[in-house]
Amino acid sequence: MNTQKRLSELFKEWQKECEKTDEYGTYFAPDGIIHDVQEYERMPKKVLFLLKEPHGHPGDIFSWIWNKKELYQGQLFKNLAYWLYGLLHVENGKTIPFDKLNLEAVVEFAVKTPFAFVNAKKHFGGAVCDDGKLQEYILQYEEFLAKEIEILNPHIIVCCGTPQNEFVYRLFKDKDNTIDKENVLQYDKATKRVSIYSYHPSARSSYEEMYSNMMVQYEKFLAKYPD
Repeated sequence: MNTQKRLSELFKEWQKECEKTDEYGTYFAPDGIIHDVQEYERMPKKVLFLLKEPHGHPGDIFSWIWNKKELYQGQLFKNLAYWLYGLLHVENGKTIPFDKLNLEAVVEFAVKTPFAFVNAKKHFGGAVCDDGKLQEYILQYEEFLAKEIEILNPHIIVCCGTPQNEFVYRLFKDKDNTIDKENVLQYDKATKRVSIYSYHPSARSSYEEMYSNMMVQYEKFLAKYPD
């Protein structure tokens, strides 16, 4: 059973648990691997973006046309494309400076490179996500979210918000606390997974700032764990 099929089985259990109350209703938004599943499974470095919740209305991310360049014209997806490109293009422990990036090449890379797209909350919210409610949801269904992460088996987790970063702090059992005392950067020696905390990709900040802040953290990790 491949990764996406295992996720489908998990989501069935997760949805049944949600349906025990009327709080969220029957709608449940699946997520997981973007592009080719088998290629994702073979990747030497897998990236998972841990976002907040589906926005505004019911929707399935797999109905989006991920291999169309037009998708990456908006702020959220353009930031994801920059991050994916930067995290997967490292030479001698250094990432590519923002002013050396070519947006066309970045988008070309994003439309064909597999990655994991995960919403911590599987039920849609409004225009602005309430972090308090998101935190409550994560705590309630933390076991399921942890299983999803385990199935996707990423090497890098990008935590796009505080509740998600706090979840990963609890998830990592053998943390190296010497890298970053603020937990912006976390490393689990048991699973060899690193997480990087960031503003949500739709935050009002420049692309250069969003990209550079993340790459600074990643280089900090690579300096201590070059392998």
